Amino acid sequence: GGGLIGIGVGIMLRYEVSTGGTDLLAQFISKAMSVNIGVVIFIIDGLIVTSAFKMLELKAFLFSGLTICMIGIITSIMARPSNR
Repeated sequence: GGGLIGIGVGIMLRYEVSTGGTDLLAQFISKAMSVNIGVVIFIIDGLIVTSAFKMLELKAFLFSGLTICMIGIITSIMARPSNR
């Protein structure tokens, strides 16, 4: 699931379109600070899941972390502008 989300978000961000929410916030931060957008998405989503750690079971927390890692990595790869 994280891979598919990463591909979709990455393609959208490559063409400077956003789904809103944390993706839009990450897009603004990435442009303002010249940081890779995949890293910013990873940090924002990671903070959200970490803040809910006590409410989640360990298994759900670990799977959420894995999904967030996949989304961040694949978004970083897919959001790079193509060399034309």
